[in-house]
Amino acid sequence: MRVRARAGQGSHVRLSADDLRLITRERIELGTRLHLRIEGNGDHFELETVATVVSVEDDGEGDGRLLVTAQFDPLDRVTRSRILRFAIEEERRQEVRRQAETA
Repeated sequence: MRVRARAGQGSHVRLSADDLRLITRERIELGTRLHLRIEGNGDHFELETVATVVSVEDDGEGDGRLLVTAQFDPLDRVTRSRILRFAIEEERRQEVRRQAETA
């Protein structure tokens, strides 16, 4: 299955060095192989890789969406490092936004 996602502000995609979590209405089953293209929001981050779905759960909102976790195929150290930097920077940006909203 081909998946194109945008990670970052307002996104339903969360990245770590080993996996990605996304919220979707697509009916995805355990073991499904996902061919991923992930783009960051304006920071020139792009990742194309393959991952295997390891978890599918109801997202808890009651609207039929699923929380899907997919584990990346083995990635080289440089790619893992890029993902970690992107994820850390995105968390920092979100924290700054949260603080600005509550100020």
